[in-house]
Amino acid sequence: MAQKQLVDEIMAKMTARGMEPNRVTRNFLLLAALKADDKAGTDQVMQIWRENIADKGNQDHIPHSTYYTLLNGLAKNGRYDCVQEVMEHIYRSGWQPKGSLEKLLRQLSREIALRM
Repeated sequence: MAQKQLVDEIMAKMTARGMEPNRVTRNFLLLAALKADDKAGTDQVMQIWRENIADKGNQDHIPHSTYYTLLNGLAKNGRYDCVQEVMEHIYRSGWQPKGSLEKLLRQLSREIALRM
């Protein structure tokens, strides 16, 4: 629960100051929320992703490390419904991930297929 409160506090302070999180801050917030290890933490991660990443519309401005952090954390928490949502967003955009993120996407695709 402490992680969720920390994330809420950081986001509230940034919003009040008219600030937008950069890559490092975004990754920190995602990791902190994922550490909550419960549905509320995962819901918060998806809210951060939707508001600060998905709605921006330009995949080229979203670092591979952010997507890797997000997808890996969601999978570790067993939230394959959320993993699938993020993956569908990536594929619909036409963006071509490279390196470790590309490998993670292939791995998660196989895991999702096995779960169906």
